Parts: sequence; C-alpha cells; structure tokens
Amino acid sequence: MHVTDRFPLETPARAAADANPPLTLDTWRDPARTVRSFRAAREFIPSARIRGARSSLELPRIPRDVSALVVGPGGETLAQYLDRTRAAGILVVHDGAVVHERLLRGFSADQVHMAWSVSKSIVSSLAGILVGDGSFAPGDGVADRLPELRGTAWDGVIIRNLLDMRVGLAWDENDGSADVLPYDRAYQWASRVDAPESALEYMRALPRGAGPGGVFDYQSIATDMLAWVIEATTGQRLHELLAERLWIPLGASDAEITLDYFGNPMADGGISAGINDLALFGELWRSGGANRRGERLIPADWIHDTLTPTADLEEAFARSGRPDGRPGSGRYYRNNWWVLDAASGFFAARGFLGQSIHVHRDARVTVVTLSAWEHHDTAAEADAEHVALRIADELG
Repeated sequence: MHVTDRFPLETPARAAADANPPLTLDTWRDPARTVRSFRAAREFIPSARIRGARSSLELPRIPRDVSALVVGPGGETLAQYLDRTRAAGILVVHDGAVVHERLLRGFSADQVHMAWSVSKSIVSSLAGILVGDGSFAPGDGVADRLPELRGTAWDGVIIRNLLDMRVGLAWDENDGSADVLPYDRAYQWASRVDAPESALEYMRALPRGAGPGGVFDYQSIATDMLAWVIEATTGQRLHELLAERLWIPLGASDAEITLDYFGNPMADGGISAGINDLALFGELWRSGGANRRGERLIPADWIHDTLTPTADLEEAFARSGRPDGRPGSGRYYRNNWWVLDAASGFFAARGFLGQSIHVHRDARVTVVTLSAWEHHDTAAEADAEHVALRIADELG
C-alpha cells in the first residue's frame, strides 16, 4: 500500500489575495517576487499545518547592537550585508538570549518564511528521535521498510545513506537540470503540465548511479524518501509527527509544510517557519538536545554522532568536488547538517537563496538568517558562513 493510499489530503485554507499581483506556480520564483513569495507559500502551493505549542516560547532578550560589525571585504558591515543580500531578517542568540534581531522588507516576527533545505535538518532531527526510541535504525534497508521499492534503484540503500546524502542515484540536483523540473512539478512547486503521476512514483522510477555509500552527492530526494520511511514506519503523517515529537515540546508556534497532489509532504524543502522558532530549533542543537525546560527531545547520541568527524565522512565530502571539501578539514555532511568545523562545534542547516541556521557551540551562539538572494552558489554560502563566524567571534 502506498502512502498516497493511507493518508487523505489535508491543507489549510488558501490565504486571501492582497493588493499585489497573485503569486502563481509560474511566477513565484521570479527574483522580483521571492521577497514576498517566500513568506506566502500556502497562497500557491497546498500546505499542511505543523501544529505548535498553545503558548509559544519567547527567548529572553539582552540586546546588543552588532549592526556595525565588519563582516565582509571593503569594510562591509552586518547591516550592509543584510541589505545587499535581500535579507528578511536575522536573529542572533548568545548564551540562550536574543542579543540582536533585525527584520527587514516588511517581514515580522509572527510571519513564517520558507526554510527551503533547512527543512532537511528538521526532518532528520525527527529521524534521530525515532532512532532513539527504536522505531528504526540507521542501518535498516529502505526497501525493507518500503517493500514496493524492491527491484528499484533504492534497493540496497540504507537509512544512513539518506541522512548523509550518499544514495548514489543518477539524479542531478543542479537548478534547471532535466531532473529538477519534473520533481518540482510532482510536488506542485511548478505547473503540473506533464507532471509525473506522483512524487513517490517519480522517485521509484529513478535510475541507479554510482550506488549507495560512496561519495557525498547532494540529492534532495533522499530526504523525501526519508519522510516516506518515517510515515510508513509510524503510520502517521510527517507534519503530525513533527508537531508531536518536536515542534510542540520545543515551544514553537505553528509552521507549515507544502504537499504534493496526493498530500505527501515535501520534506526536503517545504517547511515554512518563524524566525524565533528556527532559533529555538538551533538552540536545541546547541544545548545538546534538551528544550528550555530541560526535557530531552533529541538523543545525545544522535548529536554526538552528527558532530564527530570520521575519515570516511571527510573523504566522501572531499571527493564530491566541492571547493570547501578536503580531508582533515573537519568539514563534512552528516544527518542532514553541514559540519563546518567539528573541533569548535560550528555547523549549519542551509537552505536555498539564503536560509540558514548557524550554530557555534564553543561561542554559545546561534544565528538564524532568512533571505531572498538573487543567486545561490558556493561563494554566497561561504559569505554567509563567514558572517556567522564573525558574529560568533565577536560574541564568544
């Protein structure tokens, strides 16, 4: 039985149209519209609610203005960087208190914003919780959990491969590739003209590439497959589990996740959340997996596993061809987190066009940035990393 057979479609009401031209699947990614569309995914993509706590938690505040901190070449300040990169907002937490918050371009603290691939780190945290309670193990075969995948390219892939982006399918993540458009259409992120029957059917038909367990190869479909495994194992919808096991005990407010035509969540990038709630999530990881009340949500072993480098992880990352990958650097990808310096506990959740949560455990700092960059590349990622590191150095 397919996930599409088990669960009915569940979407909230579409938001009322405002005075601006309506956002559509053909126009929402136009750079002239992304500042607005990244805050309003439910207006043009069916979405489900990730229920939050009845009374959301606000972090304490000890203000410190770091707007004038020099973060870039030519004396570029933090304020200038945020303006240049079309940021919606930044929130900086030090020692558990908000020290700096700046919201721009009409964004407000009670709005949600598309997190893009920061969603992966949220979903993998749920996977860590489920591993901790024995629901499944990282070494379990994906096809053992989902028998309908036997005989496909996913046969032989284990859950660990999904978490570390070492699936080894023949699928090109690069924007504009022949693989991305039908995937977007399947998930209702683009017009359904010539769309696959469903996202899950599309994934079943993908061809094998180098095979699992080899080089790091960023393939977002791996996280959507992880969500399929989670739902098949638990018999619950992903957004229900995220609410029950993570978002409500975290003290977060309501979030959203986009759905395909059959109601399946886009786990790899479909979550929209508030900037305060993303900071709570980053702080959960900085503090070792316990919420503000001291209740453990994420197993300590899972966080330790994520932040412990191995030669295999570093080599797999280095062989990917990324300019920042080299053996012995302390940089790698694990459990859907970018580990940037294992020695100091500097790691990040990253999303397309400028969404990020940077955590620096030694400096006791979490930095959340939400943006609408006009272009995304490794140089822009490096700039965002440098900015977060400068803030951590200043505060820590």
